Amino acid sequence: MSIKITDGLTLPEVLDPNTVYVVYVDDEVLLGESYTRLLQVKLKSAGIVDELAARKMNIEVVSFHYSVDALEMLKDKNLHRVVILSDNNMPEINGTELISRLREVDSEVPVALLSALPRDAEAQLPDNVKSARVFSKPNSDASALNQYLIPNILAAAEKPALPAVQQQAGAAYDLARK
Repeated sequence: MSIKITDGLTLPEVLDPNTVYVVYVDDEVLLGESYTRLLQVKLKSAGIVDELAARKMNIEVVSFHYSVDALEMLKDKNLHRVVILSDNNMPEINGTELISRLREVDSEVPVALLSALPRDAEAQLPDNVKSARVFSKPNSDASALNQYLIPNILAAAEKPALPAVQQQAGAAYDLARK
C-alpha cells in the first residue's frame, strides 16, 4: 500500500474502491506541485499512509491545474472516497463554483477552499457548500491538514465499499437515487 501523486487528467474511468483520492486544485502550477509533494510527506509522517495500509487501502493525491479540467474529470465519477481541496481564486471557474458543482454530483463529498481572503470566500459560499471549510492561503498547510484532510481521509477510508454497479455508475447512479 502506498501514496502516490498523479495528474488529474490521468484518472481512470472508474476510481479504485480501495483508494482514497485527495483532489487538489490550484491554477498556480508551481504552488500546486509543491503543495501536493508537501501533502505526500505530511501524510506519511502523520501515519495516515500506514493506517490506510493496515486497512489494505491506498491514498492518491490527484493534482489539477485547471478547475474546468477537475470538473470535467470528476463530474461523472463516483466520489465515494474522494476528498477535495481547492484554491478559490482561479480563472474560468473559481473554487466556490467548482465545489458547488461537485456537490451537485455528490452532496456529501468533503470539500475545502484555500483563500487569501477566507472571510470573503466564506461569505460567498452557496447553500449547497455552506459546510465547506475555508482555510487561509498560503499559511494553511498545517491547519488544513490537521483539521480537514486527516479526519476526512480517515472517514472516507471507513466508508463501506460500494456495490460494483454504484462504483461504475458514478454520478448517474447518485442522481438516479435522489
